[in-house]
Amino acid sequence: MMRCTRPARPLVLPVLLALAACTVGPDYRRPRPEEPTHWTGGGDVTAPEAGARANPAFIRWWTQFNDPELDRLVQSALKDNLDVQIAAARIAEARAQRDVVAGAALPTVAAKGQSTRYRLPDSITRLPGEVLAPAAATNPALPASIRIPQYVSLFQVGFDSSWELDLFGGTRRAIQAANASTEAAVAARRGVLVSILAEIGNDYVTLRATQQRILAAQRTLAAEQLLLELTQSRHVSGLASDLDVEQAEARLETSRAALPDLQARQMQSIHALAVLTSRLPEDLEARLSEPQAVPPTPPSIPVELPSELLESRPDIQQAERTLASATAAVGQAEAQRFPSLSLTAGTSLISTQLNQLLHRDNWSWNVGGSLTAPIFEGGRLAASERAAEAVAQQSALQYRRTVLQAFSEVEDSLRNYTAATDRLAALQTAARADQVALDRAAQLYRAGLGSYIDVLDADRTVASADDELALGQQAQASGLVAVYKALGGGWQTAP
Repeated sequence: MMRCTRPARPLVLPVLLALAACTVGPDYRRPRPEEPTHWTGGGDVTAPEAGARANPAFIRWWTQFNDPELDRLVQSALKDNLDVQIAAARIAEARAQRDVVAGAALPTVAAKGQSTRYRLPDSITRLPGEVLAPAAATNPALPASIRIPQYVSLFQVGFDSSWELDLFGGTRRAIQAANASTEAAVAARRGVLVSILAEIGNDYVTLRATQQRILAAQRTLAAEQLLLELTQSRHVSGLASDLDVEQAEARLETSRAALPDLQARQMQSIHALAVLTSRLPEDLEARLSEPQAVPPTPPSIPVELPSELLESRPDIQQAERTLASATAAVGQAEAQRFPSLSLTAGTSLISTQLNQLLHRDNWSWNVGGSLTAPIFEGGRLAASERAAEAVAQQSALQYRRTVLQAFSEVEDSLRNYTAATDRLAALQTAARADQVALDRAAQLYRAGLGSYIDVLDADRTVASADDELALGQQAQASGLVAVYKALGGGWQTAP
């Protein structure tokens, strides 16, 4: 398909300029995929709020946890993360490649200098004498011979220029494709930022939850140790059997076995944060090893409208720009099937004497042009165009898939967060009940109405509830991080 922009004054402008206004291939139009009118998952937290993307709570979502250490880790990652720096280098590469493509639309000028030494064959150097001798015999005014030197030096200096006219827009389509590829690289860096920030949030929440689980495990271990000692004492007094002692020992060792795994998970989370912030592991071990509570989630979540998701998700932006680049590449491939016109011009100084090279009498110039048109290419050009069309079709399908996947991820993350919030509420109620039971058992023991074993059992139950509570807090916080990641929050803060 070819479109020509008609010149404003066709009777004045040259025909070549009229042809140069033609551009073959399809014009890109941004797709408008179907989108839901509202989110169905998540209950009250999904109430859409117009303009939510401008909300600082969405853009800098990690600050909603009110954890200074998390804020420092995020700022360090935004500045030093190696994946972000790699993505930035890819943007620089894409921009440089765009400049390479754009340079093809401009004339090229090259300076040249040449020095050549020739030896002329004997047949040439003898020829003038053989030709002139008979004529000189009849006309004494003519020389009998002319001496032609056998060795000749030729010196040349000047400039050459060439320009291939973009008659059918192939170069312009290539520039369009390169521009879109550059914008896709920018979107890819934004996607890296979103992923990095989400990883930091998840790893930090996992670290704090694991530390709380370690404290709960240590509390359980202490209770099991006291229970074993009490059971052994009762066994000596004949109030407990060998089975009671063995069961107490088994519970103690089971509790002890849980600690190394939790401690290893704590260090793994610290080391993961070190990689994300481009630090050595030991740089963060002392700083993050002190147990801290799991950061609480904010009371409300700003959730954008479904229509705004297309602008906030970097992967959607990248897929759309990739589609634009592939569409322009179709026109670039189609233009190869049309004639091409190249103009050349040059000027130089030529002399057989180096010391006379710059004399004005040695100046020469040339102007020319060439028109080439493909006649038979064995189907290569047509196949290239079909391949470009197939790539564009793939990009269109990938864009639709990315959009659908994005909507699905938002819905899933909202539902998971709501479920985690409901589960945490139930765990908090159970933990409060277990604490009340522990307090009652302690009161009965101090009043002489209960046994110390009941107190230790209740304390062990509270420790187990604390472990479950830490897991519930981790699930809720990680679920919230997943919501912000699915919505594409965070990349707006980075330069």
